Amino acid sequence: MNGAAGRTGDEPPTLPLALPVPVTAQAGVPPPAGPAPPGPLAAGDPRLRWWARRGGIAAVSGGAAAALAGWQAGMGTALLAAAADTLFRARTTAVIPASVLVSSAQRRTRWRLRQLGPAGYLSLHGRAIPGTGSVIDHLVIGPAGVFAVD
Repeated sequence: MNGAAGRTGDEPPTLPLALPVPVTAQAGVPPPAGPAPPGPLAAGDPRLRWWARRGGIAAVSGGAAAALAGWQAGMGTALLAAAADTLFRARTTAVIPASVLVSSAQRRTRWRLRQLGPAGYLSLHGRAIPGTGSVIDHLVIGPAGVFAVD
């Protein structure tokens, strides 16, 4: 034996186990193709503006309180300001934006078009036109053809 307990001179030394390497970091394996999935607040998300406003209010009020009374008071003030803004937004902001609400005329038109179902017509409502920001209010498909009702 050459000093190691239980090992003879004929055996090769054992190497320590290596930690597993992530698949994307292995040699010869390219990274996944395509753009990264968007985060919870992507650039086009309308909530981003609200969160930036809420963070700004909390930072300004917390910074002022921290400068006057210490960091503990600053943290408390920032949390209270964020909570107050959250409550204010919850009370004053509609759950459904006004642009999405359906007018009474559209509801009546939906009801009238629904009555065409037994005659073989299918009506789809509020369908977006791909590649544009426009919406078809009512799309009617049936034996006489396809009609867009606005």
